[in-house]
Amino acid sequence: MKIAVCMKCVPADLGAGVDAKGGLKRTEANSRVNQADLMALQAALRLKEELGARVDVYSMGPAFAENMLREAIALGADGAVLICDKCLAGSDTQVTAAVLAAALGSDYDLVLCGERTVDGETGQVPGQISARLNASLALGVVDIRSCENGVICLRPDERGEDELKLSFPAVAGVSCGLRGALQEMRPRLEGMKRARAANIPHLDAGALGFRWDEVGEAASP
Repeated sequence: MKIAVCMKCVPADLGAGVDAKGGLKRTEANSRVNQADLMALQAALRLKEELGARVDVYSMGPAFAENMLREAIALGADGAVLICDKCLAGSDTQVTAAVLAAALGSDYDLVLCGERTVDGETGQVPGQISARLNASLALGVVDIRSCENGVICLRPDERGEDELKLSFPAVAGVSCGLRGALQEMRPRLEGMKRARAANIPHLDAGALGFRWDEVGEAASP
């Protein structure tokens, strides 16, 4: 089983102001991992421990997001890929999902994302990725477990809770309310050594088959 986790660096202080183009200021000093994405990573690592699955982490963002990816490897992920290109700046959710889906391809049985990010709060990217990958989808997931040829996702609904079986390939948007989640994840020494030595590929828009005018602000009305 192969699992991909999509993670994002978000501003640590959303009140830090905007840049010249009206977007949130994004600097290495004012960045942290999106909390729901950490929950997605925890869910993936649980399945790795249970099934011996491979877990890779993907992020679309600035070069300093590589630090976040190395932290994910230190915590237990097997590999990571950074999609980094200046022309991707200003991408809306549709473009972001298109780029991530192109990077993921058909290599993964399960893609886990944080349900939403604190800087956008749209909750649109997991569904858009699933549409592009022609994958089954669950949102608001608070627990996930394996089953034959898929996973079973638990999510809240108007009656309490609902179980949804997803056949592979599948995409799940994981909630900050993930059951049994650790508030603080701590790497082991072996993981830290792997993270330091890891080769993290950097992909640009061209490598994924996009022209400059198909991504970023140019393609994000």
